[in-house]
Amino acid sequence: MKIIDNNGKIFGKVSVIDIVIVLCVLFIAVIFVMNSQGKVDLPVSVDSTVEYTTLLKAYNMNETAVEPFKVGENVYSNSGELIGKITNIEAKQGYTKEKLQDGTYVDLLSPEYTDFYLTVEGNGTLTDKGYKASGSFSIVPNDTIKIASKLYYGNVVVLSVEKTI
Repeated sequence: MKIIDNNGKIFGKVSVIDIVIVLCVLFIAVIFVMNSQGKVDLPVSVDSTVEYTTLLKAYNMNETAVEPFKVGENVYSNSGELIGKITNIEAKQGYTKEKLQDGTYVDLLSPEYTDFYLTVEGNGTLTDKGYKASGSFSIVPNDTIKIASKLYYGNVVVLSVEKTI
């Protein structure tokens, strides 16, 4: 006696296609039930509100008649979240790295460019994944972010982020 006969029925009673259809319906029902149970939120430790200090570098900016940053000015992300208030500005002559024939690099000063180092103090949250300005904008060291102030809109590099004690 064969398990599947010529008509595609198991032991001559149940069709293989019927079994496949029933399994598909059960699979869809299980997926629906699992999705209706709700999402599982993984625990993320969050300090409520922390004060932080971050050092930002606006690099290779052309010299202008008006300085693009002022102490006491607010700095915002490109989507409008408040990052903080500028507490210190340090301007240094800009430079570029040039690769020599022997494979080493040398810093070449660029007199027409200026790098601005901005110390910004703000409030946000501290999670396992880092600091969040205004609770949602990530500030991660060595990351390039877009900021906006009264006279500047452009990219800066986050050099450091530290919790203010």
